[in-house]
Amino acid sequence: MLKKIILIGIFFWAYGSLLAQGQQWSAEKAKEWYEKQNWICGVNYIPANAINYTEMWDKTGFSPKVIDRELALAQGIGINSVRVVLQYAVYEDDPSYFRKTFERFLSICDKYGIRVIPCFFDDCVFGVNTDPTIGKQPEPLEG
Repeated sequence: MLKKIILIGIFFWAYGSLLAQGQQWSAEKAKEWYEKQNWICGVNYIPANAINYTEMWDKTGFSPKVIDRELALAQGIGINSVRVVLQYAVYEDDPSYFRKTFERFLSICDKYGIRVIPCFFDDCVFGVNTDPTIGKQPEPLEG
């Protein structure tokens, strides 16, 4: 799965190189490529058992069984893409753990043919005046 991320990076690098060289696909080549792509049908994803993205990725909350079950259901209704926020506090705490966890998530998505759109280290999904912290997350507020 990490290979897919690397390939995406290489694609963007190569694309940038082509643009820098002034080479552009013909309209026919672009149309041919586009017609081979599936229509994107996706969601912003967070598992049902996680209150926020910190809990989704953290050692105390990452739940491959829940993710597997939910993505199987998602595939069943035609979802082929999920967007997830990669929580920087979890990465900062243990980069190796985070990479392994993200790779596990990617492998589950791959199992169901679901593409992943990572949102790198977004910091605008927290509570009022609250910075993310790792560990057990607070209970949801009612209402």
